[in-house]
Amino acid sequence: MKILIVLVIVIGLIVSCGDKSEPTSTPEKELNPKDTVAPLSSNTKEDTTLIKEWEFEVISVSSDEVDILIRKKGVQGVYQTFKNIVVDNVDLAKIRRLDLNFDNYPDLMIQETADSAGIIYSYWFYDPDRIEFRVPNKGECIKMINPKLDIKNKQLITTQNEKNGAYSSFYYGSDGAGYFGVKTIWVERNEDGSKTITTSVFQKDWSTKTTVERKE
Repeated sequence: MKILIVLVIVIGLIVSCGDKSEPTSTPEKELNPKDTVAPLSSNTKEDTTLIKEWEFEVISVSSDEVDILIRKKGVQGVYQTFKNIVVDNVDLAKIRRLDLNFDNYPDLMIQETADSAGIIYSYWFYDPDRIEFRVPNKGECIKMINPKLDIKNKQLITTQNEKNGAYSSFYYGSDGAGYFGVKTIWVERNEDGSKTITTSVFQKDWSTKTTVERKE
């Protein structure tokens, strides 16, 4: 039963991304982040190298929607626009610049919403070939919730709060283009105060390789 629950959650976290925009034009190689697991909190160090090439502006267009304007330094006018991004709080809608897919190019993310499950972000990958930021393709898109970056192992870890103190963590690997499942850890609190921890390890196609359950 727990295996089924884990699989249902995994399917729910692989979401398709809506279309948000496109453009044209040459950045330099950027950043090799520190060898650490870095929570994407307000004080997480961002890639200041990106500021040399690009400028970002978040425009409030309604009480719960923003546009993101991207300007490339040296190019006149707005270079790229992501329109009508739905957010809970326009005051919290600030661009973050972090390498989310471990290709040494900083990507973009913005806080979308926060609820009992955690903080959810919208995000866009930088494409050095097309010289633009783009929406992840369907196969690359995951639900970016309470994310952490494990730079050493090139993994993105998302953690979702569940009912009754339970939570689930999802580990995603990346080949630079997109994400693939590595493992999930489901932690459930029992009435006697113990915890049941279920770990499922995945193949790249998301088929389950092994599932192990233990009590603590």
